[in-house]
Amino acid sequence: MKYLKDSMKWLYSKVTDFVLQETTEEDNYDFTSYINRSNDVNKINTTSESPSAQEILNDLFNQGYYCRDEFLERKRKEELKNESKESSSH
Repeated sequence: MKYLKDSMKWLYSKVTDFVLQETTEEDNYDFTSYINRSNDVNKINTTSESPSAQEILNDLFNQGYYCRDEFLERKRKEELKNESKESSSH
């Protein structure tokens, strides 16, 4: 179990090193207290005993930690959705 915790701490530190630190106002995203939280493994909320890297990343994302690629991808999808709404309402 200690090995798992140490591995998760290491992964957590790598993920948090790789997040998008701040955005400009035009991004229209609210990045709350990006790393004002401690790097505490117990803050990772997953349902399984040994969560996969994807589960950990999903949970970090839900807590407001954003990996730049994922942020850009989600933002692009959201913009496409908004464009299709606008064009269908005309």
